[in-house]
Order: sequence, then structure tokens, then C-alpha cells
Amino acid sequence: MSASAPAYYKRYRLDVAQGVDRSYVDVTVVRAHLHRLLAAGMTRRGIAIAAGVSPTTVGRVLDGHYAACQRAAATRLLAVTPERLLTRPDPDGFVPAVGARRRIAALLALGWRHADIEQHMPTRHRSSVVLNQAGQWITRQTHDAVTTAYDALSMRPGPSAATRARAARRGYAPPLAWDDDTIDDPAARPALEHPDDGDIDQVAVERAIAGDLGPDRPLTPAERALAVATLARRGHTDTDIAARLHITDRTVLRDRQSNHIPSTWRAAS
Repeated sequence: MSASAPAYYKRYRLDVAQGVDRSYVDVTVVRAHLHRLLAAGMTRRGIAIAAGVSPTTVGRVLDGHYAACQRAAATRLLAVTPERLLTRPDPDGFVPAVGARRRIAALLALGWRHADIEQHMPTRHRSSVVLNQAGQWITRQTHDAVTTAYDALSMRPGPSAATRARAARRGYAPPLAWDDDTIDDPAARPALEHPDDGDIDQVAVERAIAGDLGPDRPLTPAERALAVATLARRGHTDTDIAARLHITDRTVLRDRQSNHIPSTWRAAS
């Protein structure tokens, strides 16, 4: 190839020689997905890091500079989710603060003081600062430290009635109001009230009880409550129920408590 050949064609021939897919796809779907990620609290740089592409690529897709996107880049970008950002390998990289703040507020609602929370954080951070600081981002290391404390304390009441009362006045939702799989989702809302019964798909409930309903068809709150009640009445543990319904133990406990469903597993054992 002559020295005057454009760099693009040099790159193209090298990719072809290495078996890199240089085909292109419509950028519309990719751009819409990126806008959803931004609405969920991610930044352009955060998306680029999670996808393993350059921030310039993300910016050009979002700003309409591309009519088409390389298939390899499109595949990486479409695979990015807000949850994936929380598993980024760089502990000093920034992630949305919403999940950590919800966890701290939930622990305060149980009566755990900031000093108690900080004692269970493996790295030195101030939970009061995380809860009240300006901005919507914290380091992933801080997020992980808060999550460690939350996992250690969120299933038992704290010692401070004053903290519990203050949290109630501020409207903090307790741990049982959150699902573990959505607490980091900015669009999620705490389940502070009994869910409407709505329509119940009895077939879906029976399949879930039998363990035949996959996670791709989640139950509605009313369906889930019925399934939890049925399995609990049959003597299943919360862990068994959680595994069968593809939810967390905490979600099962929250459903049982909010719907006054007793656990009978001891009697069945």
C-alpha cells in the first residue's frame, strides 16, 4: 500500500486481516439505548468504560455524527446496563450514588446510627457525607463499602429509637421496602404501601410455584404475594421460595410481612 493511502483504509485492511467484523448496523437503536442509560444516571464516560469503547465513540453516536455504527461497537454498547457500571474493575471510578444513599437511609430507618454503619464498612468512609453530599456520583469503592454494611445490618433492628424516629420523619424507606435487584435503579420506588391486587394470572402463579416459570416472566406484586403465601403454607423456607420465584430472600420476607403471611417451615421440618 502506498504511503499516501488514507489511514482509514490501512486500519480497514488490518482489521480484515485479523478477522475483525467491520460490518455496520443502524445507529438508531444504539442511540436510543444510550439515552436510556443516561436517563438512568450513567455518564458518557461511564458508558464508554463499561462498553470498552472510547468516549469519543459514545459522544458521536449520541450527537448524531454517525448514521451507522460498527457492529462490534454496537454489540458492546447495547450490552451495557446500569448494573454493569457498579461492577467496573476500577475502585476509584465513579458510579451513581442513589443505591448507596438508599441503603444508608434504610439502615437509619431501622435505628442504626451513622457510627454503627461506619463500623461495618471495610474502608474508611463517612456514611453521613455519602448521604448528604452534593452531586450524584461516588466512587465504586464507597458504594461497595456501604453495600457491605447494608448486608450486615439490614435484617435486624438497630439500637437507636431516636434515629429510627428521625428517619421516619424524613420519610426514609426501610430495607424491606426495597428489592435487592432494583435498589440501585434510579427509576425504582420503595414498596411502602400494599400493592393493588390487579389481575392475577393463575397459570403463571402455578408455574412459578412449580418452579417452571423462568426469570424472563417476573410475577406482578399480587401474583408474587399469592405464590409466596402458597409456598410458605406448604412449609418452604424463605430461601427455597426465593430460589423458586427468582427473587431475593429479603423480597420474600418483605412480602410475607406486608401481607401477614406466616412461615411454617419449622412445623414442616
